[in-house]
Order: sequence, then structure tokens, then C-alpha cells
Amino acid sequence: DVTINDGTISGYTALHESNPQKNEGNFVDLVNINVKGGTFNTINNGKVAVNSDSNRLSITNGTFSDLSALNYVVDGAKIKLSNDATISSAIRVDKKLTIDLNSNDITCSGNYALSVVEGGNLTLEGSGNVSAQYCALALTESATDDGSKCVANIGENVTLSAPNYGAIIWQKKNTKKTGT
Repeated sequence: DVTINDGTISGYTALHESNPQKNEGNFVDLVNINVKGGTFNTINNGKVAVNSDSNRLSITNGTFSDLSALNYVVDGAKIKLSNDATISSAIRVDKKLTIDLNSNDITCSGNYALSVVEGGNLTLEGSGNVSAQYCALALTESATDDGSKCVANIGENVTLSAPNYGAIIWQKKNTKKTGT
């Protein structure tokens, strides 16, 4: 196991886990990379700060130059942006996650920037703007009795902007069956 607690790592891809030997099964399962802090920056026109070819990376905390870390966050993670981030499709939030915009913006060229679904709990803090082509933040919740909820906490200095809706709440049709 490898744990990163602090420090600054920079590179075309700041942190990259790969398996060039094509190890299989139990050998790959022995590799676990845990990021609990630190700063991860792309340089030399790099596009992603972190990447894991074998999906052996878990992120709890840290500062990142882009949103690639969201592919590896654990429930309850807190990430901070060190640069503006541009994405092409919605970031799906299905767990507890805090994003500190840190005076940076998230711009989505697609319809939605952030999509919080059942079980998701998103906190946006710091200051910055989240924008998209249709809606900056979508919350989707089923009208069922199973206790599933989606939550979004938007900080005082965070702006949600889009041509149609800054935020929208979708309520799915109740699909719970009763009786026999």
C-alpha cells in the first residue's frame, strides 16, 4: 500500500498508476494508493492530474489542478481546485463530497455541470462559478419511501449559472409497488 499525506506532485499527469507488466488478479489487488492530502498539478499541457489504469486509487483529500480526482473519491472526500476546470459532461455525485472551488470556476460545455442523484450529498464551498449550457446543478430524487435523498449545500460565495436554470430539482415518478 502507498499513502500520500502531503506535499506537491507535478507532472504531465501528476500521479499515474499503471500496470505495464500486465499483471493479473491477485497481483493487481495488492496495489492500493491512498491520497489523504497533497497538491497535484499538471504541467507541460497535461490534461489530468491523477489517473489509475487499474482503478487502485482512492482519494480522501487533496488539491487538484483539474477534476480528474472525482473519478477516485471515496465517500466523505474533500477536494480543492487549484485552477479553473473545464468539463464536457456532468459530474455525477452519488456519495458525500465537498468541492472547494478556491476562487476557481467549473465550466461545462454540456447540458449539466453537476448532477446529484439519490444518496448524493454535495457541498460546494469557497468562491467561484459553476456554469453549463442548460443547467449548472441538477438534483434528482425518486418519490419513494426508501429514505434515499439527494442533498446540495451551496456556499455563500458560490454562483450557479446557466441560460435556462441555475439549479433544477427533478422528482422521478414513484415506482414503488404495493400489495401482491
